[in-house]
Amino acid sequence: MSLLTPIHAAILNSSAMGAMAESQVGALVCRHWVTLLALVWCAAVAVVAGIARRPLPVHLLDYSCYKPDGDRKCSYEASEYFVRRSGRYNTTSEEFMRAIYLKSGLGDETYGPPFLFRAAGDATLASARQESEEGMFAAVDALLGKTRVGASEIDVVAVACSMFTPCPSLTAVLVQRYGCRPDVKTYSLSGMGCSAGNIAIDMAERILRRKPGYYY
Repeated sequence: MSLLTPIHAAILNSSAMGAMAESQVGALVCRHWVTLLALVWCAAVAVVAGIARRPLPVHLLDYSCYKPDGDRKCSYEASEYFVRRSGRYNTTSEEFMRAIYLKSGLGDETYGPPFLFRAAGDATLASARQESEEGMFAAVDALLGKTRVGASEIDVVAVACSMFTPCPSLTAVLVQRYGCRPDVKTYSLSGMGCSAGNIAIDMAERILRRKPGYYY
């Protein structure tokens, strides 16, 4: 009995303290219910505002790359031959281009434009347009076929081409060929070297985040 008495006393004491704490909490809630309600409301507003202001996710549905025919493969030796055949560069320029080529990561699976394989080997406006349209049309045809997105559903068209900026623009050529809507927005990026593609993707992401529901 002497051992059980302190245990019973401790249990009774704990129960009494718990009941007292609950009554005190209840009294505080009743006394400051307006403040408590305001805190809950502010927390709910903060959560809703955070969800509303977070960046909208942008998803890449699919992509397509243009791959020319196998007879257009251009090895390092072939590229060096084409440069020398043109007769437009001195030895210093040729050495510089050789160093850039070797550091660029290009290999024997690189493809050259059609005009390189012709007897004259001279680049003209017509050959540049042929090269650009050949790559664009093949890639866009494949992409629309994969995604099953119609041209009339496209809201934004962007083309990044570093060294060829004709008039009409390449975006205008695409809009005309595929029959996009008259209100489609077009962007032509050029003069940015190899980074033009990354810049175009970043621009597309920014546009799509500001315009929910856009197709690009």
